[in-house]
Amino acid sequence: MTTPPDETKAATGMTADGLRRLIVEEVPLAVAIGVEVVSIGGGKAALRLPRGGPITRPGAMVSGPSMMAVADMAMYAAILGLNASDKAAVTSNFAMTFLRAAEPADIVAEAEVIRMGRRLIYLQTYVYSGDDRAPIAHATGTYARPGGPPRP
Repeated sequence: MTTPPDETKAATGMTADGLRRLIVEEVPLAVAIGVEVVSIGGGKAALRLPRGGPITRPGAMVSGPSMMAVADMAMYAAILGLNASDKAAVTSNFAMTFLRAAEPADIVAEAEVIRMGRRLIYLQTYVYSGDDRAPIAHATGTYARPGGPPRP
């Protein structure tokens, strides 16, 4: 459940096209590994990482760092889907549990804002392999929103 604070209720979220432009213009890692936008909006986002290429490790498996990258990027996208002006938000905490090996298929990371506070945003992401809806990984993260209220 997403609980935006009063000052962001009127905020405008980024669209899928806006996120695609942002990736091309400002997120070179996402371009390098081929991240694709599946959906964005309402505090949720889904990104796809195509099978093969730089994300593969020996044994034709998807590498853990690749899954971590797309999960983190999906969290960032979920934030932007609520408030496009939060582009300066940065990861302050990230933890991932790998649940099982990925099938040799595209990877999809589905992120959701759990709570959006004035300074911190809490999120979770499930990572799936292909059409299998049993998650292969689960991540939790916290993003910091620069420019919050000053410290006492």
